[in-house]
Amino acid sequence: MDDARVADRAVEAAQGKRVKGRLLVEHELKVRGVEESAVEDALGAIPSGSEADRAESALRKRLKPGDTRQKSAGFLVRRGFDEDTVQEAIERVFGPWE
Repeated sequence: MDDARVADRAVEAAQGKRVKGRLLVEHELKVRGVEESAVEDALGAIPSGSEADRAESALRKRLKPGDTRQKSAGFLVRRGFDEDTVQEAIERVFGPWE
């Protein structure tokens, strides 16, 4: 399988049941030795606005009563979402920071 197909499939899988952020997908592909250009092309196919939507969706599926902003933020970071995306998803779920 060529690098472009591997990268495209990784991006598709990251949008499936176990949602992953761009940072985690990029890291996993680089560890597998996929060429930088193939990684960038595949990641470019993800609409930028959808990243926050996917983070919010992942958080809402996992959220339990009593979960804090900090615990939720940690979950999203471990899933590979960047700081701005995490903040936006947390604000959507919990409301604005006070």
